[in-house]
Amino acid sequence: MFSHIRSATALSVVVTSLCFFAAVVQAGDQKAASPDAPSAKEPATIALAKMDSATISWQPMIAYSSVVLTITGPGDLMLEREFPKGALIAVNVADGENAPLGDGQYNFELRFAPDLGQETRAALAAARKSGDMSIVENLKAAGKLPRSPLVDSGNFQVVGGSIVSDSDAAEEFAKDIIHADDVIAQFSMCIGSDCVNGESFGFDTLRLKENNLQIHFDDTSASASFPLNDWRIKANDSSNGGASYLAFEDSTAGRQVFRVEAGARANALYVDSGGDVGIGTSAPVVDLHTKTGNTPTLRLEQDGTSGFTAQTWDVAGNEAGFFVRDATNSSALSFRIQPGSANESLYIKSTGVEVNAAFSAVSDVNMKTDLVAVDAEHALERVAEMPVNTWSFTHDPSGSTHLGPTAQDFHQAFELGADDRHIAPLDAAGVALAAIQGLNSRLEATDDALQQSGENLQSENARLAARLAEVEEQNQELAERLANLERALEAKSGDR
Repeated sequence: MFSHIRSATALSVVVTSLCFFAAVVQAGDQKAASPDAPSAKEPATIALAKMDSATISWQPMIAYSSVVLTITGPGDLMLEREFPKGALIAVNVADGENAPLGDGQYNFELRFAPDLGQETRAALAAARKSGDMSIVENLKAAGKLPRSPLVDSGNFQVVGGSIVSDSDAAEEFAKDIIHADDVIAQFSMCIGSDCVNGESFGFDTLRLKENNLQIHFDDTSASASFPLNDWRIKANDSSNGGASYLAFEDSTAGRQVFRVEAGARANALYVDSGGDVGIGTSAPVVDLHTKTGNTPTLRLEQDGTSGFTAQTWDVAGNEAGFFVRDATNSSALSFRIQPGSANESLYIKSTGVEVNAAFSAVSDVNMKTDLVAVDAEHALERVAEMPVNTWSFTHDPSGSTHLGPTAQDFHQAFELGADDRHIAPLDAAGVALAAIQGLNSRLEATDDALQQSGENLQSENARLAARLAEVEEQNQELAERLANLERALEAKSGDR
């Protein structure tokens, strides 16, 4: 089923897991070749479209691993579906499974992911990791990657619940008129089979008037050292059920590079005299100014056509905040700024990151798992053993001095974090708290020991005091006996 992104209108999709017959394989002669083998010149035709009143299907003419079909239409309809390799790529406007497609003009786009072997994928991964994009260019030169995205696009029209298909039209030929000198018209000129005598030009100087309107720039330079490319300005499709638009076409390459569809909003693209570009506004005030009534958004979509994994990001803003949305992974808002945030709340300087507001790291128990109690004594011992130094960052122009452990020593001591090159603030704080708890346990044990020792001293002092009192009492008794003895001796001496 298609994923409905901006419309409740449904489009039924016929997805049949049928492999295409030998004709498809022979057309590109791609299937038998190894994915990492150099390919022949890329075909001019990416896919052949076939339509009847109810169904459109596409026959790929290239080797591919998957394809994403996107269809846009009336009422901001946007439908997207991915087809695996070998599946029939088709849509049906009314098969009864969903609401039928309404009348109107529809555009389609097919974006094919190339069929790559393990060797090529490994080379792409190495290029992304090292940042050396010359690897990608070498793969293209070797024919292992397409030189340009494998993209095909077009349009169709639904009228009365049926797809309008093209009908053959008879071509009319007229006798040519050749002028061997300049032709100068001092007034207006009309070109085309529908121009009439007495044409009312208004303010038009040149008018093209018939049912097929194109201006072709056919460069006939004979030398390869001169520019040779042909171009065409085209107004509308010539086929029945085709689209209404104005386009610039690279005729040599056979693709439209710039196109404006009929019905586009006012000032969809506006360049002012200062070179500022407006999207949806005729008064751009900066280099690129996007204006809309609800959440202006920039989409960054890596679509897989160059071999890298598909990924989509949205950069957007509205009254609730500025945010970066991971559209590929459940539209998670991985970065967000609320309106009214303090000036320079987050400041990335040449000397480091400065946070000029309260810093809050999420530590919600509901966002945690595998909670295990920590041995605080062990944490204290590890902290005591871990080297702590003063140091400066190698690339800090200010040469500021910092204090703390290295990530390698911290990881060796506690085995925390994703790697041994970074220290998460929550981990550092957690280790400090655990060490404090361990130190507190030791202090409490010391206090208990001191208290017990004090109590023992008090008991001993009481015992000694009692003994001292006893000795003093004995001394008193001895003093009294001595005094009695002395008096007895004195009395006996007097009797003599």
